[in-house]
Amino acid sequence: MSEITVSEQHKHAIELHQKIIVSANLAQQNIWDMCVSLKAMRDNKLYKELGYQNFEGYCETEVGFSRMQAHKYISIIENKNLTQRKIRCRNCEHRQRKKGKYDLNIKYIIF
Repeated sequence: MSEITVSEQHKHAIELHQKIIVSANLAQQNIWDMCVSLKAMRDNKLYKELGYQNFEGYCETEVGFSRMQAHKYISIIENKNLTQRKIRCRNCEHRQRKKGKYDLNIKYIIF
């Protein structure tokens, strides 16, 4: 029986790869959570509860974002929701017939 020898460099490469994948997934989830929270803060005007007269003041002071940057993050959520509605309208009936239930398998990439 022959042995397979794995170099230290290869082991290190595999470890780094795994760390990158885990970190990327965590970063993506954290950005997603931030986008959802920014949208809720804006839509429900909860920034007023924190003493801010407007969303722009809250973003600049508390988060360090311009209003425009915050709205770009919020648009990620709004565009995803719009995309899901369009896909549902277009494919829902076909998928229901094909699978017996609605199944939406779409992966959204934020970056």
